[in-house]
Amino acid sequence: MFKKLFILCITIVMVCLLSGCNNVPSPNSGTSVNSNNGGVFSDNKTSTAESESGINISSGNNNNSKTNEDEPQTDAGILIAYFSWSGHTKQLAEEIQNLTGGDIFEVIPETPYTDDINELSGIASREQRDNARPQLAAHIDDISKYDTVFVGYPNWWNNMPMPVFTFLEEYDLSGKTVIPFTSYGNGVWSKSVNSLKETLPNSTIKDGLAVQENNFNSMPQEVREWLLKLEIIQ
Repeated sequence: MFKKLFILCITIVMVCLLSGCNNVPSPNSGTSVNSNNGGVFSDNKTSTAESESGINISSGNNNNSKTNEDEPQTDAGILIAYFSWSGHTKQLAEEIQNLTGGDIFEVIPETPYTDDINELSGIASREQRDNARPQLAAHIDDISKYDTVFVGYPNWWNNMPMPVFTFLEEYDLSGKTVIPFTSYGNGVWSKSVNSLKETLPNSTIKDGLAVQENNFNSMPQEVREWLLKLEIIQ
């Protein structure tokens, strides 16, 4: 009888000890203890950039491998306006936005362009010849809050696509700093820069950036070096 009681007591003690051990977090459980907040938190932290302008804002690049130097230097006084057909100029605009934290706005014509590049070539040439001003599908409510305006476009027939002229003429950019950027396949873009200066005689036009479309692997580095040279970022 005594032996059975002894075995029962030992069994109860072992059960209590094992139950206590189950309250200890496993080192492989995927959680970690934060002594500052007194509890367990998830280490999969994400952030979302918020916009006050309401004009097609992107949230930037939430790459966890970024250093502090790579974080966007948010400036509500910067606007990145761009027109893109193939998507290359859009990539440029988004990289500028990622590095500056400025607002981003896509210039979209009311009548979309064709996806056929041969047909597009003829349309673009005809629009330049006629000095056309295609109507735009989206507009900016308050341009006055921007001191610096990046203007991006593909290089069509060595000039800006005509919707970009529409955009530039729609707003008063007098006294603002305007910085062009472009993606191109062939040709030169000096004519488009001259057109920009003629269209905006009362704006300060700074050195732009032209990136060849078949050399886009180096684009992020080119954009960073350009913005550093302009002292837009540090």
